[in-house]
Amino acid sequence: MKSILLRGTCPVPLASYLKALGILRLVAEQKDASAVGWWEGEHFVLKSTLDQNQLVNFFLHEYEPTPIISPWNGRAGFLEGDDTKDSTRKGAVILKEILASKADRLTRYREIYERIAHLPIIAKLNQVRTCIKTLEKKKKDSGDVSEEEKQILSEYKKREKTIKNSLLKSLRNSLPEEFLPWMDACLAVTDKLYPSPLLGSGGNEGSMDFSINHVEAILGLFSPEDGSPNEYADRWISHALFGDYALLSSDCSPGFLSPASVGGANMGVGFQGNSLENPWNTILMLEGVVLLNAIITRRHGATSGPSLSFPFTLDPSYSTRSISPDESARPEFWAPLWKSPLTYEELKNLLKESRLQIGARLARNGLDAIRATTTLGVDRGITSFQRFGIYERRGQGYYVSAALGRVTVKRNLDTDLITHLEQGGFLQRILRLVRNDDVPGRLRRFSYQFEQTLFKLAEKGDPWQVQHCIVTYGEVVSSLESLARRDDKPPVPPRLGTDWVLRADDGSAEFRIAAAIAGIGQNRGSDPPLACHLLPLGFDAKGWQWRPDSPERVWRDGDLSSGLSSVAQWRCLEASRLQDYPPKPFASPAGVGAGALAAWLHGTLPGHADQRIAELARGLALCRIPHLPVRNPPVQHGGVLPAAWYALRAFFAPDDLLVEVGLLPLDGRLPLDARLLQLLLADRIDAAVRLAWHRLAARGAMLPPFNIQHPPALAGDFSGRRLLASLIVPLHPADLKRGFRSLLRARAGIPDQETMEEIS
Repeated sequence: MKSILLRGTCPVPLASYLKALGILRLVAEQKDASAVGWWEGEHFVLKSTLDQNQLVNFFLHEYEPTPIISPWNGRAGFLEGDDTKDSTRKGAVILKEILASKADRLTRYREIYERIAHLPIIAKLNQVRTCIKTLEKKKKDSGDVSEEEKQILSEYKKREKTIKNSLLKSLRNSLPEEFLPWMDACLAVTDKLYPSPLLGSGGNEGSMDFSINHVEAILGLFSPEDGSPNEYADRWISHALFGDYALLSSDCSPGFLSPASVGGANMGVGFQGNSLENPWNTILMLEGVVLLNAIITRRHGATSGPSLSFPFTLDPSYSTRSISPDESARPEFWAPLWKSPLTYEELKNLLKESRLQIGARLARNGLDAIRATTTLGVDRGITSFQRFGIYERRGQGYYVSAALGRVTVKRNLDTDLITHLEQGGFLQRILRLVRNDDVPGRLRRFSYQFEQTLFKLAEKGDPWQVQHCIVTYGEVVSSLESLARRDDKPPVPPRLGTDWVLRADDGSAEFRIAAAIAGIGQNRGSDPPLACHLLPLGFDAKGWQWRPDSPERVWRDGDLSSGLSSVAQWRCLEASRLQDYPPKPFASPAGVGAGALAAWLHGTLPGHADQRIAELARGLALCRIPHLPVRNPPVQHGGVLPAAWYALRAFFAPDDLLVEVGLLPLDGRLPLDARLLQLLLADRIDAAVRLAWHRLAARGAMLPPFNIQHPPALAGDFSGRRLLASLIVPLHPADLKRGFRSLLRARAGIPDQETMEEIS
């Protein structure tokens, strides 16, 4: 067994990948059944009993082409109208050359061509097509077609479709088995026709027929008389297999499977480029594509009917930035790459099973597929997938394959998070919005970005990427308000699990502050969670409900300080108005460190910290917030919260905690004081501090006397609104207790009577 590195093959473009499959298939079927192949680096390796010279000799002198014939297509030489025998069109001319050839290597081609040509249903379909072409030509030339002729034309088109379906069934029943792989690679026949995404609309792309290109390339390499290779065949096979230098030909085309070879606008030095390709590449590419046969699948226990499945083909994904959701696209193809040697039979089984699945269901789109690769849903030793999309070229009805990147098969725990988004079919409905022209542009844009972020999360999970998904999730839910207002019944967003928060935690001050804020209201059942203040949602025992006009939504677009201060006012008002409402409704499962909060209050966090916190808080509010442990070692953010801040903070802290630290006596209570909020909103910070200090003392707090000459100060250039916002951000319990205890150790003088009267 000799290993040969085929440098003429690589995973990109798609035509080259298919060429590698074709080489292994032909060697195994016609020369060495024990041959194996695998991908090494960016090239295919063939291991067989053949050395390099013997491999070249096999293709030059022993290779017998697979009968690749598409008699159901109008350009394949069989349906030329009444002038089939005398037609000068390309398909008919090539058909005549094959039938007149005497080469042994073309025997199978001649036999199948003759059997197809003598099928009665071919003649019947040919007559119907002739009538259709005659009437359409008359309509085009004169435009004068009677109503009766229009009716006849419509009837003929219906008959053409019926006869074509019968032709496909007749071909399957009457032709040898060796013809069927190509037919199954082009289309599947059930109650209707399903064309393969890799072979156009059934083995053709516009007026270009793949089967005719295959035969034309064969006749360009071998003599039809004796099958001997011509003077260029040797050099071209060395180029196709080993990447050796060779001048390319303009007489053959691989079509859209090799975009750089098709020619056209901007495909050369000038405005137009010629089609240039090695005929061997076209031949071997089509010999490889016959491995990708359509299969009809039905899962065990399924109540629905059978579904069509082409190997590793998926619904098109628009998670690639260069592709617009408005572009016409065919299904994606995910080409498997493997590093362990596979025999031809093992490769056939791999392509036949094409198992990309999530749990019990098959992957439907690119996002499903990458989730399958990262949750061990792929077996058979596949190491990666090369993604290919097939998109309309210049909007002219012609398509081109585009490489969309490489996906490595590896375990990524963060991919499991995406499962949470499937509750109630939310994710599937959101992804469909990307291609829905009836939804607002803002919602389409965020849905598009959401797919992108989830795709990147599945590719490479890290805290920053999880955070990006959370932010985009909040934006998507917010933009769904437009559908909720017009009663379009948008999908209800699921409440994401704590795993999202834990895996997004990078220890940064911005994230910890956002998580602490997002957890407000999640500890109790009577007060609404923060999401109700941020998003057009309500929350009850059944989960989220759409409420676009809810009075609870007080934090709309605006800066972080304004939003939080609005939340503080609303919740304080509800606490004073409702008896069953928590007296201090700012508890959260998560708390932020004092140093991080001080850094935010004083504006020393880097970058656009406020915007980042607000974006994170909106998405995190849709998650279940867990207790976030203090990192060891803790992240140092700097900054100190002074005693005056803790004096104000006491009015927003639970009374039992104030009793625990000794700030209040055992039976002491410290209710919220609405005047504190009014003073802070009016930017009278010093007055608010004095009021808080004396209200604490009046409630029995063991504080030192207030010194009017040297009052407790809040050093910093910030507004009262920002200070109020900081007071409702949940602080880590240990830091909160430590701050209150330091407040008890403060030292100050006794204020005079005038100051006391002013405060009261």
